[in-house]
Amino acid sequence: MSAIMRIRHLEKSLPSLFFPPLFPMICLTILLTTKDAADVPKIRDLLAQAMRKSRAEPGCLRFDVYHSTAEPRRFTLVEHWADQTAIDAHRLAEAYTTIYKPQVMPLVDREGHPAELLD
Repeated sequence: MSAIMRIRHLEKSLPSLFFPPLFPMICLTILLTTKDAADVPKIRDLLAQAMRKSRAEPGCLRFDVYHSTAEPRRFTLVEHWADQTAIDAHRLAEAYTTIYKPQVMPLVDREGHPAELLD
C-alpha cells in the first residue's frame, strides 16, 4: 500500500472534523431512477453487489449506495476515489463492467454529479 493510500485509509477511520483530508479526492454522486418500478428489487440487489466489489478496489475511499425511502424508484451512489487513475481502473473492473454498465444502466435514468468538498 502506497503512502498516499495509507493516509487515505487513516482519513477514512478518523473523524474529518479533527483531521480534514490532506489530499484532494474525487467525489462522485450519482442519482439513479429506475425506468420501471418492477425492476427496483433487481436493481437494489445488483447495486449492493457492485458496491461490495467496488469497496475492495484500489483507490476506493468510500462507496455507498442509498435507496430512497421517499421515492422507491430512486437510488443515490456516493463515491470517493483517491484520484482519476482509481476511477479509470474502477471503470475497467468487474463491478462496473459485469454488473453496473450492462445490467443496471439499461434499467435506469442516470445523473452524474462530480463534486468537491467545501473548506
